[in-house]
Amino acid sequence: MEFITQLWEERFLEDKEALYIVLETLSLVAKPTSDDPNVEVDYFIVPSMLQTANPEVIHHVLDDPDTVTTSTLCLKFNNPFIPQAVWDKMIASCIHRFQRLDEYDQGCFKSIYRGFACLTVDCLWNMIINCRDNAMKITMFRKDTDKSSTTGAGVNLLYILEFLLRHILESNHQSHLGFQFYLHSDFRFTSGDKMVKVDDLRQKLRLQSFSSNGNRWLDMDDLHVWFKDPDKKAEQTGTRQTNSANAVSDRNLSFKEIGRVSGYIGKSYQMFLVELNCRMETLEQGMEENRHLAFRSRITKVLIKLQKMKRDITVSSVADAMSLHGMDPSTIPTIFDCNRATVFKDGSLPEGWVQTRLSVK
Repeated sequence: MEFITQLWEERFLEDKEALYIVLETLSLVAKPTSDDPNVEVDYFIVPSMLQTANPEVIHHVLDDPDTVTTSTLCLKFNNPFIPQAVWDKMIASCIHRFQRLDEYDQGCFKSIYRGFACLTVDCLWNMIINCRDNAMKITMFRKDTDKSSTTGAGVNLLYILEFLLRHILESNHQSHLGFQFYLHSDFRFTSGDKMVKVDDLRQKLRLQSFSSNGNRWLDMDDLHVWFKDPDKKAEQTGTRQTNSANAVSDRNLSFKEIGRVSGYIGKSYQMFLVELNCRMETLEQGMEENRHLAFRSRITKVLIKLQKMKRDITVSSVADAMSLHGMDPSTIPTIFDCNRATVFKDGSLPEGWVQTRLSVK
């Protein structure tokens, strides 16, 4: 911040707040997400000026027997010549939205490098983003003694990351660049890599990949970490434990209840809102338009906008979304209005007013 002050002192200092927003919007700099959502950090990170990554810095975490990892998704451009600036902006976009991974801090371990970042996805999962040449690799991991299925863990994350990348390409007049998805068994890039194309795996059901760790067979379970299984119906998570929640599970939350539940969302807000069928355009617009408000108020604004768009923000859907992303759904009964009707009134204008022509004024 001192450097920016010196740089802009003579001509631009009075417009510095607007210039900060421009630099962030262009993903040239990024304010990292704070440990406390209500406290904004007072510095920027410039991804293009960071040190080059040595991916081995994360191996002490991945080699832990209690670490569960997903298959690695690779997004690879058809054009082999992709500017490094694309990946710099991608890293900026991610560190502005996902909290850096500091819980494994051991001496020389850093979570953010140029083209490489270890970030927290939600209360359950972390991720590694590794960008090089014309490809980006994404691997999710968590500490858990339960080695159960990771099916669907990366579906919402992939939706968010793909949206951010397409936005970067569009804003830099490079939206014509096409890319394809591959699966791999290693988050690193090596000369002997052989990845499996997602479209081929859908046809063959089981294919072999090669990496520095040797060969590994990838199957439909690895695919369905990142892509929904069209043949599988949505399952109830069974998180609604209390009678009070079951009694009103299908009704929408009131505006006041939405304000209360927003206080429990925290750093998992993106995954939580996408789970409630919130489009990224709606989420991004809501967060930016209300950036002057406290974090909880911004989440409330987005949820209320979803409610007005006729998206069901029901007790059951909120409880399921909280549970899927590691939040405690048992807090839900504490937010209920004790004297409200169970039918949600959205406060829309009467039909007579809606059909009235606007006057010239």
